[in-house]
Amino acid sequence: MGDHFPTEAARKALDGYIQGALTGDLADIATAYLDRPNSNFWIAEKGDNPIGCLGIYRHSDAEAEVCRVAVDRDSRRLGVASQLMDHAESFCRDAGYSRIILRTASFLTAAISMYQRRGYRLVSEEGFANTTIIISWYALDL
Repeated sequence: MGDHFPTEAARKALDGYIQGALTGDLADIATAYLDRPNSNFWIAEKGDNPIGCLGIYRHSDAEAEVCRVAVDRDSRRLGVASQLMDHAESFCRDAGYSRIILRTASFLTAAISMYQRRGYRLVSEEGFANTTIIISWYALDL
């Protein structure tokens, strides 16, 4: 799919996914992340305004997942996501993880480029909700 924006059906599927996140783990960050051993959640702020976020979710003693990476549209290309990733990767090393995984959508080419520059490698791909979107899983061995 590259730089092409998703189809209307894909947009609707993504909207459903986002709504699920907003009513699921993001509705109770403390329970979903902060109260879980070796998991965490960070919010980047500019002044008093949140401009980005990132979560780390423990899968096992060896593996954590980076999730909910988001940066406000007006704050993109300013290094916010990279700073959040720096913090998350450091947290994972300190927590003793040997591997970090993450998933992203095929049309998020800027995010994919950032992950690849950081050393994440593609490990698998799968379709998303019967759409043209491909969900790609990446991993970084620490």
